[in-house]
Amino acid sequence: MNMRREIVVLLGLLAVGLPHSTAAQDPRAEWKFERGYTLARWGRLHGAIHAFTQAIEWDPNFAEAYRQRAFAFIRAGNPGGAVADFDEANRLAQANADAYRDPGITSYQMGNADSAIADFTEMIRLRPDCAEAYYNRSVAYFAEGKLDGAIADLAKTLQLKPREFAEAEYSLNLVYCQKGDFDRAIAGFNRALRSNPKYSRGYYGRGIAYAGKREFNKAVADFTQALRLNPMCKDPYLERGDAYERLGKHDEAIADYTKLIKSYPRYAGAYYCRGVAYEKTGEMAKAQVDFAKAKKLGRR
Repeated sequence: MNMRREIVVLLGLLAVGLPHSTAAQDPRAEWKFERGYTLARWGRLHGAIHAFTQAIEWDPNFAEAYRQRAFAFIRAGNPGGAVADFDEANRLAQANADAYRDPGITSYQMGNADSAIADFTEMIRLRPDCAEAYYNRSVAYFAEGKLDGAIADLAKTLQLKPREFAEAEYSLNLVYCQKGDFDRAIAGFNRALRSNPKYSRGYYGRGIAYAGKREFNKAVADFTQALRLNPMCKDPYLERGDAYERLGKHDEAIADYTKLIKSYPRYAGAYYCRGVAYEKTGEMAKAQVDFAKAKKLGRR
């Protein structure tokens, strides 16, 4: 099954780029900052960088302008250009726990989870009630394979702000799946579904847990319900296809992989899985076509 892929997708969404209070001393700097922030939201990153630079020229102590310019540099593919801006923003706000937030996010995005963990830990030391810091550290812990740390931080996130970080419960149950504690994950998804019987991701997550227990008929039923409740989400087709494969229902698996490929034509894994299913039905020519396509798209 592909539960780790699902967890990575979910936990990979760090809370980045949200503006702090701007506190510009010069109204002209404030105007340029707002212009830069709007351009960044539109994806016009070079214009945004220019606007944030003008804001800094009008107010050299405008920490948030440095911070947002750093994020624009990262999105423009120049993380190195962000380092000096984050350093300056942190210098201007050195007593603030949020000074550790941006370096932590940057370290994580650059593949240095250990450094990210250290920054989020310091942020927690200064602000023990900061749910965002616990959530972000759980992401870094997961990236390092430190599942117990991720579980503890997700539980703390839910304790501090259950409404603002509702998806942390979903994440927590998926990490239980990654640990092989499928019964605990199923119990968690059951609670969520009792509260909201139309929660499509709850069925999807529970299906992953049932598949982990090799209860593939139950997994198929949950993936089917997830697709019925949210037809726009195509991910359950892959998981349901895998479950059909385990049940020996190769034609049904091929149909699901084909639906996924129509939505994600560059998804190498779907071609590979369909190729395996074609092999099992004796359609070797089709299998070879799919294996070649998967290899071309990067499947090893």
